[in-house]
Amino acid sequence: MKFISLKYKLLFYSIIVSFILTFIISIIEINYDLNRFTNLVQNEIAHFEKNHSKFLASKIWEMDYASVKSSIANKIENNIIDKIKITDIQGTIIADKGNKLTISSCQKNFDLVYFHNGKNITIGHVSVGGNIPNMYESMQERWSSLFLINGVLIIVIFCFFYVLFYHSVLSRLISIIDFTDKIDIQAGKTLQVYQLPSRKISDEITRLVKSLNNMIERIRKELTTRKNIESVLVKKNKELEKVIVERVQVESDLIKSEERYRTLIENAPDLRYQADMEGKIIFISQSVKKYLGYTVEEAAGMDISKEIYVQFEEREKFLAALEKKHYINNFQAQLKRKDGSIFWGSTNAHFYKDKDNKILGIEGVIRDITEIKQAEKDKEILELKLRQSQRMESIGTLAGGIAHDFNNILFPIVGHSEMLLLDVPEDSPFKDGLNQIYKGAMRASELVKQILTFSRQDSGDVKLMKMQPIIKEALKLIRSTIPATIEIRQTLQSDCGAIKADPIQIHQIVMNLATNAYHAMEETGGKLNIRLKRVGLEKPDLFDPGLKPGAYACLSISDTGKGMDSELIAKIFDPFFTTKETGKGTGMGLSVVHGIVKNMHGAVRVYSEPDKGTEFHVYLPLAENVKKQQVIHTTTVIQGGTEHILLVDDEKAIIEMEQNMLERLGYKVTSRSSSLEALEAFRAAPDKFDLVITDMQMPNMSGDKLSVELIKIRPDIPILLCTGFSETMPEEKAASLGINGFLLKPIVMKDFSQKIRDVLDNKRNVKTKAIK
Repeated sequence: MKFISLKYKLLFYSIIVSFILTFIISIIEINYDLNRFTNLVQNEIAHFEKNHSKFLASKIWEMDYASVKSSIANKIENNIIDKIKITDIQGTIIADKGNKLTISSCQKNFDLVYFHNGKNITIGHVSVGGNIPNMYESMQERWSSLFLINGVLIIVIFCFFYVLFYHSVLSRLISIIDFTDKIDIQAGKTLQVYQLPSRKISDEITRLVKSLNNMIERIRKELTTRKNIESVLVKKNKELEKVIVERVQVESDLIKSEERYRTLIENAPDLRYQADMEGKIIFISQSVKKYLGYTVEEAAGMDISKEIYVQFEEREKFLAALEKKHYINNFQAQLKRKDGSIFWGSTNAHFYKDKDNKILGIEGVIRDITEIKQAEKDKEILELKLRQSQRMESIGTLAGGIAHDFNNILFPIVGHSEMLLLDVPEDSPFKDGLNQIYKGAMRASELVKQILTFSRQDSGDVKLMKMQPIIKEALKLIRSTIPATIEIRQTLQSDCGAIKADPIQIHQIVMNLATNAYHAMEETGGKLNIRLKRVGLEKPDLFDPGLKPGAYACLSISDTGKGMDSELIAKIFDPFFTTKETGKGTGMGLSVVHGIVKNMHGAVRVYSEPDKGTEFHVYLPLAENVKKQQVIHTTTVIQGGTEHILLVDDEKAIIEMEQNMLERLGYKVTSRSSSLEALEAFRAAPDKFDLVITDMQMPNMSGDKLSVELIKIRPDIPILLCTGFSETMPEEKAASLGINGFLLKPIVMKDFSQKIRDVLDNKRNVKTKAIK
């Protein structure tokens, strides 16, 4: 290898760097001067545009071209602007002053605008420019002087540092190299090099010299010590020969004991093993084939912790526990066999030691507890289902109570709006508003029925229907509640076909899925896509074997929100599971959707990825052999009467509305807001009343108990029971108590009048037959 001294390399690099720095600094200074003068010309042009454009526009409008030429001639005399050219709107030159612009000029064009009769009118164009005088001519002179000055200065600086570096570093390194080339350990010479004037101050080279001297001294002492050790080793070798003979006899005895122990271990039913401190197997019983699928030869040398444990964390826990206590009892973890199958194993292990209490490795036993773990898992599933069933039962009870209270609120709204609709003329401006109130109240009553259906885990009002109107109605409601940053797109196939379903449940499916999509895009906005189309399934679905071959209506609702991972998708249909913040979700929406679809023998599929949105596909079976049925519109006549009715309800608003409704139908009404007061009024004059209408849920005495007391006084009195939650009183029990019929709140006037007439007329017919 060719040797080149550092001093020559340093000198060469110093010259190169000096030249580069000189060139860069000179370029920066010249560029700065050029930019400064360019900015001066641009500012002068901008000043001309700001202060003279209106003046020139007014003079051109007045056709005073002499003033225009005079003005620009004065401007050119300042030696900064070299060229001004003015043309009219047709391109005719009005004024052209100054010298021709060069390649190094700055130039700007702008329009002359005159304000006339409230409008801005473009009447001409101006071109203004200025040369950068003598800049490029003077650059050569400037370059030469700057390059020379900067070059000399930088070379002087580098020369200074070169001399300093050579004196303090290179010359001392040369001394060290010369010494190490001729070093003689036995001679005892030390290295001496140039030091700084003050001996109290040292540097890296001084420390290097001291370290070399210390190393030479240590080597000299080591050589002396080694000679003494060699003589001692000769004596020890003779003593070891005697010890080896004795150990051979002991080992032969140990081999016989080990063979007996190995026979016992290998025939044991559990998997037994020994491993060294690195975890590698040094012994394993024959049951390794049964437990892990390996032969004894294949298992030898395997890492018991790395190659058998399924999860890294379990391996770390096993090793940490063993390190802490030196033994482990019943450590349970998932283990893997040679073929990749998984089983649960229980491990007992400990460190085994020699006679001097030194740890040699790990010894342990593995037992298969897969059946035990499966039994524990089955028990947990059963307990979870029991708790879920109890929660659903509690929700059903709560839903019934809410439905009862909500019906009491809806009943007056329905009744009063219905009576107002009968009172106002057809051309009244209030007619449409009243219709909307009535329809909204009826829609709310249908939702209450749906709550009752959910609480009873029963099916609702199933009928043949098309989904398109329900979807459109739900989207109208959704559109009014979500921000404009979310775009709703709908593609509904018109000939999709009809399904057998409860319209309220279909409305609930759309509302739940669309609301979830809205919450996923609430912060960022996005697109909500709703599609409905007919699809055919020719063979059983692999993902959902319960989905039979046939025709299905596929409702797809997708969003462009934050999406979900596979772990989250696996939980979304669980009751009470939600990722939404408090107040935005109960965790029941998707579980209800899943339950509705399954009851209709359909399926729900979900596709989602984080940050790529979510897409739900709901498959509902289409009705077969659907025939168009003629719809016959009939008008039901609302019948009234003159009988005397005892009306009982603890809600003041309801009893006033019902009394108004009944009196409108012609009946005479006695109303009571207390069941005890109603009983006293009936007891005072039982033959005065032809019919009793009572609420079910009332303080002090419920409607069914009041009915029993009234029948005791007068067995033939007809009784109608009003309730918002009929589950508490089955019709069979009501008939056994003497109650003649049910009315479910809220009640419309048509149903109210019809039910009253049915009960009264039926009672009258029974009496007539009895007399005959």
